[in-house]
Amino acid sequence: MLKKYVMLVEEINNEVVDVDMPTVFNMNDVVDTAKSGNSTLIEQLHQATKVGVFERQISMGKKTNGQEVIKETHICTPKKGRNVAKENIGLIFPTNDEMIAHLVSYHNENCEQTGMQEVSLDELKALYQAAQSERTL
Repeated sequence: MLKKYVMLVEEINNEVVDVDMPTVFNMNDVVDTAKSGNSTLIEQLHQATKVGVFERQISMGKKTNGQEVIKETHICTPKKGRNVAKENIGLIFPTNDEMIAHLVSYHNENCEQTGMQEVSLDELKALYQAAQSERTL
């Protein structure tokens, strides 16, 4: 059963994000920080071309002896020269908007297990548009 997950922006506009202290977040964090007036995270998400999803699960099977298991999934948009098998990328979406829609769907499907609030894709889009409008003023 999924207990917790975090996300990490790994590429922005097809360029690898090179940071010593990466920003980990979930979709509630994206909405909450945007509502509080900090648009950094929502803007990074809308420029992201690769996002890592890290699932923390507890397996009660004999093989893992009840230890925590970390599952990592890379969700991205197409990129010339991307080696899908080597990078173990299971999900490639044609556009950033479709990738974000999948991340919202993933979040909402797991809300019952994680205890998080559901996120509205329309609200996320509206918050991003509002952040862009403020930048142009």
